[in-house]
Amino acid sequence: MATSYGTFSKLLMKDGEAPYTWSGADRFEFLREDIRKYRRFVGHRRGLRGTRRRHQDSVREGAYYVHGTVSLYVSPNDVHRLLTRIGFSGGVFQSTMPYFGMFVHRDHESWEIQDCKVNRWTLQGRAPEFREQGEPEMMVFTMEIFAKDCVTATWPDPEPSIPTGGTETENYVYQDGETNVVLNGVAQELEEFAISADNFLRPRFAFSRKPVDISARDSQYGFTATAPYNATTKALIAGGPDGIDGSVKLANGTVSTEFAFGRLIIPTHTPTVRSGKGEIKLRLEGEALDYSTSTNAMAITNDNTP
Repeated sequence: MATSYGTFSKLLMKDGEAPYTWSGADRFEFLREDIRKYRRFVGHRRGLRGTRRRHQDSVREGAYYVHGTVSLYVSPNDVHRLLTRIGFSGGVFQSTMPYFGMFVHRDHESWEIQDCKVNRWTLQGRAPEFREQGEPEMMVFTMEIFAKDCVTATWPDPEPSIPTGGTETENYVYQDGETNVVLNGVAQELEEFAISADNFLRPRFAFSRKPVDISARDSQYGFTATAPYNATTKALIAGGPDGIDGSVKLANGTVSTEFAFGRLIIPTHTPTVRSGKGEIKLRLEGEALDYSTSTNAMAITNDNTP
């Protein structure tokens, strides 16, 4: 009997709430996903019948939720198509998170993931070690998703295609950040970094088994990095609650994506000698905050014009 392989998996996204028409949807090349429906059966655990046995005739179906992550290498064109879905309009923070749909073809069947919102997202990458195998320098974008429902459906025919072109569809690599990571007014030499956001989503239930709403309750933006411990980087952990300015820009020719922080506060985490005679490294764990009344905690400027 034949089995299913991730090789033949496909991913679509479409703005708005269900029902969806998948023609004209955005198609993405992706690395992995684990978005699934979590069902519950209730009513058979606590009733007293004079026996330790549990009986099937008491079982009812309870509420369920849909949750998981999707990861992909990311290009300027991908950022352009994802910005509104992660809560940015024109690169500016929006107080309301929009709904969108996802359609995942898992070889054997296709699953429509309805009314999604992004709870957390992370963009991360690192420099490779000497003679390291694999592709550690590829920039990876991961979204954690909550959704209202997940059902099987028919994959569209004809199907949308993955965009191709010039540098706007080339995936970012870690080296695209060279000279473009500026903290406290100084270009920094980092060995790895991650930019993250948390929208603190909470699914709300009422008379339906599935969530009736998914609401964003707060927002938090983070920046973490590993840097060499030297005269330049030690100033990054010497600041107070006023914080520092900072930005991260990935650039590939004429296309680029820049993350500008309103104010970055980095608590002092002093370096330690962990690797014997090896390099002493500095771990930075910062949070980006709004600055004054006009500067958001994070602004994203994306130029996907080749």
